[in-house]
Amino acid sequence: MAAASTERIPTRLVICVDGTWTNPDGADGYAFGNITNIYRIHSMVKNGRVFDEKSKKWYFQHSEYYRGIHNPNGWINNHRTAYDGSGPVGVNAMIARLYETIASRNLGPEDQLFLFGFSRGAYIVRCLANILHYLRLPKAHDDTAQIKESFSTALSLYKSIRTSGADCPGKIHQYLSGCKREDEMPVLKYVGVFDTVKAFNDEGLYDIGLVSSVMHYRQALALHECRRSFEPEPFILSSHPRSCDMQEAWFAGAHADMGGATPKDGLSLYPLQWIVHEARLVGLVLGGFVTQHFQSMTGPGVTLTDPERIIFPESCGRSSTRQGSEDSKVMMLSNKICVHLWDMRANFRTRGYELKINREDGWFFSVVSYVAPERDRPIFNTGTRNLIGWSATG
Repeated sequence: MAAASTERIPTRLVICVDGTWTNPDGADGYAFGNITNIYRIHSMVKNGRVFDEKSKKWYFQHSEYYRGIHNPNGWINNHRTAYDGSGPVGVNAMIARLYETIASRNLGPEDQLFLFGFSRGAYIVRCLANILHYLRLPKAHDDTAQIKESFSTALSLYKSIRTSGADCPGKIHQYLSGCKREDEMPVLKYVGVFDTVKAFNDEGLYDIGLVSSVMHYRQALALHECRRSFEPEPFILSSHPRSCDMQEAWFAGAHADMGGATPKDGLSLYPLQWIVHEARLVGLVLGGFVTQHFQSMTGPGVTLTDPERIIFPESCGRSSTRQGSEDSKVMMLSNKICVHLWDMRANFRTRGYELKINREDGWFFSVVSYVAPERDRPIFNTGTRNLIGWSATG
């Protein structure tokens, strides 16, 4: 391992955003003894100075967890937040908060961002990535009020362009003159998302298409989700910039199985394993799980086990800087994409990790299904009979 340098060590900021009304141990009021996949990722990330075996560089790696959007002012306001993204902790406020967090750190071109999200949290981090791509970050200053004002101005310009096609190059040039240049921006290294769902009306404000600033995109989608109110937002292959690496995979299970924290949570481990290993391959360093710290963040009925030991069982006890691919079974697809799998079957005999497709039930979801009848998610292209988004060249 290379010796630590006396020069400035770059920052690697990991942002983890959970689904609507979701905290570390699941949906509000429904703690079943398991934690969410997003919180699992947050708990696995090693904080502090780490050595990236991939790039042979040191980083100060830091992970931040954000519970899902919600409205603290009652049930009706909560559902209004769900519909239009408004409210003090709605979609709009969360995007602004994340942008301000990143801007306040004065990150530069040697620094990196890893973004993870589930459901609406996935939508939020994809919006955030695109805002950083198109609007960039303000030049260095420590004034939070100025950062807020800068973001508000940027979003107003962004909205006028996207919703009305307004031609305002002068205003855009004036705004960007106060921002970092493209070569001064932090690297958007990895966006890893679970079953992106928008399901609210933003009047066309936000864009979640693929952008060239993001180096690696990964998305896990639920094969067995039938509710129309949970229509997924897949990556669009036609907008795929050649400069970025994108993969999308379907997994057995419903929407909840992509997010985790269900009573029988075994299916959630497969998308988690894939998303996390793909992040390891591009440098993310694990080994940060500390039971006492993370136990304090969850409910009293939740017993925490290091997720890294669960999803990479054959790598237990190895150095946290190793990628561990040598312990996996390798599957090469016909388009040359290489998939690594670890045998997790022993987990499924453990209470809480049984295998079950966790479709929601109860009167509320019955009403939703009646108003918007269920249908299988389309996964095949009717013309080519290939998976939608399939590329023969990887």
